[in-house]
Amino acid sequence: MEYCHLRGDHKKIAELMEKNEHVKTGYLLAYTEAKGQRRETRLSDRLNTWAKSLDCKLVGSARNAKGDGEWGWAIGLFRL
Repeated sequence: MEYCHLRGDHKKIAELMEKNEHVKTGYLLAYTEAKGQRRETRLSDRLNTWAKSLDCKLVGSARNAKGDGEWGWAIGLFRL
C-alpha cells in the first residue's frame, strides 16, 4: 500500500510514547502528490485512508490540488 513508509515512523513514535510516561501524544507529518483530473479527490481520500489505516486522527492538512495544472500536493498532520 502507498502508506507503508508511514508505518515505520508510526511504530517508532508509538514505541517512544510507550517507553516514556511523559510523552502523551505523538504526531506524524506526511506529504503526498497526485496527478490527473481526479487529483483533488485522490489527495483528500488518501489522507483520510491513511488516518484510518494507521489508527490516527487527521488533525490538520493543507492542499494545493491545482499545483502546476497537472500535479497537486497535500500535507497531513496525524495525531497518534
